Amino acid sequence: TDSNRVVQDVSPIKNGDRTIAALVKERRLKQAEIQEWSRSDTWIQSDYETYPYLKYLDWLADCIDDAVIVVDAAGSVVFRNARAKTLYHEYGYIYDIYGKNYNSLSMHGPIVAAAGIDHAFYEEEFKSGGHYYHIKQYCYKDEAWFYIVVIRDITREKEQQETLVLKSVAVREAHHRIKNNLQTIYSLLDMQRRRMTTEEGMLALQETMGRIMSISTSYESLLMCGHEQVNVLDVIGNVKEKFSAIIRGSVPEIEITVSGDDVYVDADGATDIAMIINELLQNSFKYAFQGRSRGRIDIRVEEKALYSVVTVTDDGIGFDSQNMEQKTSGMGLQIARNLVRGKLKGKFNCKTDPQGTSVTFDFKHQK
Repeated sequence: TDSNRVVQDVSPIKNGDRTIAALVKERRLKQAEIQEWSRSDTWIQSDYETYPYLKYLDWLADCIDDAVIVVDAAGSVVFRNARAKTLYHEYGYIYDIYGKNYNSLSMHGPIVAAAGIDHAFYEEEFKSGGHYYHIKQYCYKDEAWFYIVVIRDITREKEQQETLVLKSVAVREAHHRIKNNLQTIYSLLDMQRRRMTTEEGMLALQETMGRIMSISTSYESLLMCGHEQVNVLDVIGNVKEKFSAIIRGSVPEIEITVSGDDVYVDADGATDIAMIINELLQNSFKYAFQGRSRGRIDIRVEEKALYSVVTVTDDGIGFDSQNMEQKTSGMGLQIARNLVRGKLKGKFNCKTDPQGTSVTFDFKHQK
């Protein structure tokens, strides 16, 4: 009941100009205070005669969700909308702030906005009572100076931001662990490859290492960029470096170039593209340069209006009519084709002639 309500009177304890402690005294509400509190929801007619500018403010202020408080030149609250009353009640202030000195009850300290173009507006964020608030202060002049204070409770937005930050940290930690585990598997396979005595076995392990490496590079790119959208050029560049390291010292010697537009994809898209590029590089290495000691592969990324295109072109010998079906239906190209159509929902095309082979695939890019 109202008679059982308890309030706390807080007084600062100072040492010179510094507040070093606070004295808190609890007491029951007095009858007069109870009556004043019980009238806190009473509607108050704005004093248009004394404060003519309220004609243009009071009806508008009650149409918005932010707390709006108008303070006159003497520092008294001459208007507060319904949201301001609710905000102060939630904050723990049991009385109506109408008619009170604003600086004595302010949640954020004294009003900072002042006369003059450079000082007429001020805004800040602050935390009080476990809540976050965004405040805007305006200083205007009608017949006299007055102030408008707009307060918005942004606690929910701040909590969502903090949750996203925590999730982002957890995701980055997961990416880091996955990358490390994949690198461990890669190293174990590399040790096994060095012990192989047959060319066929070494080649099989090399292809497997390339696939693991392509997945690892997508996580590496995510860690380097610091967010969940990665540049396709960075992903392909990492695949190129790792693939070049795997085939270093082998014949043929291949020069690989990467160029094009900045296109961004999420983690899944980055992994798929990395695997596709690896399979296409492996396929060119195995078939495109037979009987040659050197070769070149160019990878280009192009951003279109609705989708992006990646083209992988080699200057190899191409496929003739007799072995084209066999070489284009191999495991590597099948993996690449299935990833494009099944995961990226794009188109996969392969063109070849005696001057080389060009493989193109597209996917919807993300801004």
